[in-house]
Amino acid sequence: MRLLTVGFVAVPLLLGVAACTAQGSSTTVTGPGSTSGAPVFPGTGDGTTDGGTTQDPGVTDYAALFGPPASTDATPNSLNGLWAGTSGYSNVDTRLVFAGNSIVLALKCDADPIGINVVARVTSSSIKTLESKSYVPQKKPAGTSGGTTTVSSSCSLGVVPFEIPRCTSTTDSDANYESTMLANGCFFLSGTSLTFYNSETLVGPAKLTKLSD
Repeated sequence: MRLLTVGFVAVPLLLGVAACTAQGSSTTVTGPGSTSGAPVFPGTGDGTTDGGTTQDPGVTDYAALFGPPASTDATPNSLNGLWAGTSGYSNVDTRLVFAGNSIVLALKCDADPIGINVVARVTSSSIKTLESKSYVPQKKPAGTSGGTTTVSSSCSLGVVPFEIPRCTSTTDSDANYESTMLANGCFFLSGTSLTFYNSETLVGPAKLTKLSD
């Protein structure tokens, strides 16, 4: 498998909440709770592209990420786990799942969530994506008129290789300023709160709360 800006293209482990296992360069994510969401099979004509690399053999239930987690244990000041909140200038409902070697990104702009999984290196001090991947929802039939519905640009996902460091500042206001000084911005991690300021490399501006390890 192979992440810019999530949710606007402009914009890939759950321990207890979702089980995630790395298999070579592929990642299989099994969501907790309900499996009512439409599963996504990357690279099989559903709008997901991965540059022609090995296809993800598993099914990711992105809809399950928007339901309640199986566990509410959330280790503070640790990136690994499930994060929920809003992102982008349109405040799209967003989920991020961090693991040591992958990131899951999911958006819910309408009834059917979309998402991508990307290979990454996630540590306490930086987030580094290691591949390019994008998802652009296909237009759907608009009833019996024969037309098609409009696809919202805020529900597109796109990632390219980049590295975003952790802010060194200790306050939110200082971290916000620090982020403007860096090419890819920086992320501010405080307890179970995670903030991306002006960064467009992952999910754009975002404020997230950790739901589970």
